[in-house]
Amino acid sequence: RQVEYLEAIYSDFHIELKQWEFKLGLRTEYSQFHTEINDMYVELDKRNQSLYLFPTLFGMYRVNEESNKAIQIAYGRRIVRPNYQDLNPAIFFFDANTSYQGNAHLVPQLTDNMELKYVHGQHWNIGVTFLNHRNYISMIHHLNEKNYTQTYQNIEAVRSAAISLNVG
Repeated sequence: RQVEYLEAIYSDFHIELKQWEFKLGLRTEYSQFHTEINDMYVELDKRNQSLYLFPTLFGMYRVNEESNKAIQIAYGRRIVRPNYQDLNPAIFFFDANTSYQGNAHLVPQLTDNMELKYVHGQHWNIGVTFLNHRNYISMIHHLNEKNYTQTYQNIEAVRSAAISLNVG
């Protein structure tokens, strides 16, 4: 049995000053998640309460007032919650040797996304992105002599960076 309770408050602010544009946002989220599992293999009664802040910041500088060339910087925090099937510890068999099992101990994944970009109108843009994941939800594969099993597990931290070039 799983029960989730979620409340959120949103706020945002936007301002333009000549060649500058700024957007600031904040979402505050309070959640309660209660999982109760009683069977012959697993006994779990877990209640999580969390308060999360999700800021969003965006800034843009236009090279000149008439130009469509700009430098943009952005930051945002996101959350990914495990779905019911990922949490359900029951084993699902695809065939005699292949199975999937959920993980009732998964916690939400939080991601900080930072981006710096140069935009040249609608012709092209180039950017650098950095992602910092906490409690990254990853599929894990177990293989032994007889069985292949898939499940999900949290990884403490995953960081990545990317360079992008888009042509329109």
